[in-house]
Amino acid sequence: LDADASVLFAKLLKDPSLRHTENGRTLLRLLNMQFLPAEQWNKMIDSVPAHWAEAASALARSCAEAWSDFAVRIEAEVESRSG
Repeated sequence: LDADASVLFAKLLKDPSLRHTENGRTLLRLLNMQFLPAEQWNKMIDSVPAHWAEAASALARSCAEAWSDFAVRIEAEVESRSG
């Protein structure tokens, strides 16, 4: 992830409305996993056996789609509150 994402994440980490609720802490933990260093991502890639590569990539894509859906739902919720 880029530097802008790191800055945004650092701001989220400081927000008490997220840090002081169970759902907020869960969200922060899940988002934190995306900030692994490149070498750790590479180690995980190297650890996937060839016979599980297709399954692992399918699950990763499924997670990416879930995050994308989550982002759309957040935006829609905020829009419905303000509109």
